[in-house]
Amino acid sequence: HRYTAEKAVDGGFDWKGSSILTQTEENPWWYVHVPSLSNVGTVTLTERSRYGVELSRAIVGLADSPCQQGQLCGGSICRHTMTRGGKEDFNCGGVAGTYLYVQLSGATSLSISEVEVFSATSTDQEFVTPPHPTHAPLFPPLLPDSLTTSAPSSPSPSPSPSPPSQSDASPDPTINLALGKPARQSSVG
Repeated sequence: HRYTAEKAVDGGFDWKGSSILTQTEENPWWYVHVPSLSNVGTVTLTERSRYGVELSRAIVGLADSPCQQGQLCGGSICRHTMTRGGKEDFNCGGVAGTYLYVQLSGATSLSISEVEVFSATSTDQEFVTPPHPTHAPLFPPLLPDSLTTSAPSSPSPSPSPSPPSQSDASPDPTINLALGKPARQSSVG
């Protein structure tokens, strides 16, 4: 089929060869699997230049479970913020989720040329609950008595600062988190 889910995250904007289209159905949806620790800021939907649908009324959101046929997807809903030349921007406020979805409610079809998903910036996250903490122990594990020694301790050198970990680095808000990621849609039109 020509209008399959992966076409919306292939980096192309051609209405004919690089877009998705569902059948007319109840609550059609499309979703992409994004890294679950990503805090999503802006989502940009590009409408098909021909035979497209108005995407400013789309429901864009993040959920931890995939959408189901005929049902509304649920999860955290992103707010529509701007229309600009065939593109619709939605602000997700730094919410994290496993599936970013686009859905229309009612009996209709869904068509999209491209979906771009960008990390939240610090200003996007000002009023958002931080992501779930990792389940790392608060204290280092105690060594069994057999591994400890009773030799006098000598002063240890001060530890050198470790390089920042991947999670300490600020996400790059210019990188499309959805590009090339696995995607699905409710039906193929």
